[in-house]
Amino acid sequence: MRMTYVAATALLLGLNSAAVAGLNQEPSCCAPAPVCASCNEMPACGTCQPVPECQGCMTSSCPCEMAGCEVCSGNGMCWDCSLEEGVDVDSLTPAAQSKQLYLASQARITMLVPAKAGVTLLDQKMSMPGVKRTYVVPVPDQTKDYKYEIKVDVVSNGKKYFKRVKIPKFRAGMILAVKVDAPPAEEGEAPQILVEPAVVAEGGKPPEDTEE
Repeated sequence: MRMTYVAATALLLGLNSAAVAGLNQEPSCCAPAPVCASCNEMPACGTCQPVPECQGCMTSSCPCEMAGCEVCSGNGMCWDCSLEEGVDVDSLTPAAQSKQLYLASQARITMLVPAKAGVTLLDQKMSMPGVKRTYVVPVPDQTKDYKYEIKVDVVSNGKKYFKRVKIPKFRAGMILAVKVDAPPAEEGEAPQILVEPAVVAEGGKPPEDTEE
């Protein structure tokens, strides 16, 4: 009678029949068990809480845990128990955002300013506080370029000062980043307000999408 390799190994090592059976089995602890496949699909995991029915991938005999779900508080039962589609990273590129702004007849201005600075856009004083401020600006006509003005106010030694910056070509789809710096001035010295506008996306009609 021929002896299989597994049986011969068991005989040499003195293993019992249960151990022999184990040698023939593929390890499965790293594979998602059916109850762990999706918290959205399994009633026992519907709220993404650790329950006995959902721990098939996390028992002491199964040390290989599935990646935690960071979208909804996180646990080792499943990777993603949210119903959110998520954000397409390609939609976050300046070109993609510029296109969306153009289609909505808008432009965007992001400003990095001193915390107590005042900002005025086209004679309209803005109320948003903070160091980083973002403004979505309506553009009346997608096909036209406009002249735009940004005014920044700062207080130095108890007196208010301002600086105006003119944008000669402001259009739909434009993304503008403006950095403002106002270093402290000594008593009796004229303060400085440094405004550096940088065009992230020029805007205007986006090129037609082409399929290769």
